[in-house]
Amino acid sequence: MGEHDVFGDGEAEAGAAGFAGAGFVDAIEAFEEARQVLENHLEGKTLEELYDSVLIPALSLAEQDRHQNLLEDANQKFICQSTRELIDEFWEPRSEEPAVGVDRGGLSIAVAAHGGASRKVVCVPARDEADEIVAIMLAQVLETAGHQALCIPLGTAAEMLAQVKDERPDVVCISALPPFAIPHARALYAKLRAQDSKLRIVVGLWNFTDDPTKVSRRLGLSEGARAFTTLAELRQALEGAPDAVPDPIPVAGADD
Repeated sequence: MGEHDVFGDGEAEAGAAGFAGAGFVDAIEAFEEARQVLENHLEGKTLEELYDSVLIPALSLAEQDRHQNLLEDANQKFICQSTRELIDEFWEPRSEEPAVGVDRGGLSIAVAAHGGASRKVVCVPARDEADEIVAIMLAQVLETAGHQALCIPLGTAAEMLAQVKDERPDVVCISALPPFAIPHARALYAKLRAQDSKLRIVVGLWNFTDDPTKVSRRLGLSEGARAFTTLAELRQALEGAPDAVPDPIPVAGADD
């Protein structure tokens, strides 16, 4: 196995998992170890690969621990802040070289090669800071792929709905990190649908391992719509055929 085949041997995932699962006393040391793993082994990887294979699974583990009362609030805040710092480091201005050798250009080249249309995408967190952090990751990946993307900061539902209305996007993506994000994503989806019945809305249910078709029904999504479980999956849908992200079809009871 080559030096950069880290997604096969799991070393990067293990480093990030150690960061997410560390106790408060060990959190700073674990964070530095995770950063070192990324710097040593992720050169030449895309943001999409980095986020989907390492950082989002780490945040998912932290969310599971938090909801099982295995993670103190102070440690959760540290993990979120540290992850924000990491993604800020990876996201350099386009005129500069990206940090730790992360490659952003490959996605833009892929879009050009397939003639994908550029869309304005607004990413909205479903519930908490972890959802917002992944929404920022998604916006970065979509910007890299040639779309106009932004993340709306976490706020009240009314505040976020107002910002979506002001932005007039082509697509809205609700960012939700399991295990307990589904009810919040469903409620936000229903409110967005009530605000604009013609708006294209997709849901990112990140790192979700169960049947996406069944969860789409639980989310109350319009007929033909579906939830996406990785950044790559959602990006590919946006770059695909015009009907890859279907026009919404109102569903009776969606607001229940």
